Amino acid sequence: MTSPENVDETYAHLGEMIEQVGALQREALAITASALSHDRLVEVWVNATGVVIKIEIDPEAHAEVGARGLAAAITETTQEAAAIAQREVAVKTAEIREVTGISNIASELANVPGLADLTSSVTASIADPAAEERVRPRHDRGAW
Repeated sequence: MTSPENVDETYAHLGEMIEQVGALQREALAITASALSHDRLVEVWVNATGVVIKIEIDPEAHAEVGARGLAAAITETTQEAAAIAQREVAVKTAEIREVTGISNIASELANVPGLADLTSSVTASIADPAAEERVRPRHDRGAW
């Protein structure tokens, strides 16, 4: 049987863990990242989820690289900024997993046949919307 002292210790530990996780979540959500294009004509900032929150474009960019070049620079720079943010969020997520003990559970699940794929991360494509990997036959799209 659990004594009242042990219960109090458990709740105190849970309270500390909840506070730590809350602080780490707030830190993760506050992350912003920026990237500068290779030609230094575009700078993009994103939030923790990779959503663009600011773009700065050199006033001469359009004249130097044209519309397509500028569009490519914005796309590449945005993707780079989002990747930086994802890495920073992953660090905070790993800290949360450590504090909560989830990392230990994930390690155990990785040893269970069929569950290993569930514990690995998945990366979304950054291919162009018209890229072959995104194009599906009309019958696979369902009713629109």
